[in-house]
Amino acid sequence: MSTPWLPLAGTEQEARQLAAAVVLAPKEPRILHIATHGFFLAEPPPASGGAKAGAAAASSLAGQDPLHRSGLVFAGANRPAADRADDSYLTVAGARSTLLSLWKVDDGHTRSFLGRYYSRLKTSKGRADALLQIQREFRDNKNSNYNDIRVWVAFQPSGDWRALPGW
Repeated sequence: MSTPWLPLAGTEQEARQLAAAVVLAPKEPRILHIATHGFFLAEPPPASGGAKAGAAAASSLAGQDPLHRSGLVFAGANRPAADRADDSYLTVAGARSTLLSLWKVDDGHTRSFLGRYYSRLKTSKGRADALLQIQREFRDNKNSNYNDIRVWVAFQPSGDWRALPGW
């Protein structure tokens, strides 16, 4: 990938605020909060006879599992020559569950949403129940910045959505 990834301005503040909402554990964390860019590469169309040189490289993705054409972007992705053994893209996470935003959500709204979500998880709510409650809370909020559908519906679950064990 040759896309230059721009820094996420609110990441440091988000990490500081959300650190108070979760128990920081250096080994086997129950929650791993990652604030970064994500990507999905659509399957490229078949190359035509007059295809450009770049199309040949893109066609190498044809037929690959979509999980190998999507992932997270980490530090170093803008400098691929710095470490040839690590391209800074993660395509297989192995997580039991994930909560992802489908599009960019304002940093302040993200911090507020996830802070409330993590607080609900700590009260032994199931992951699906906690998400549903926070989405309703935002949807029904009198503040139009929070009840905007583009804020609360952006967060989507995948995987195991029972309560976190031992919390």
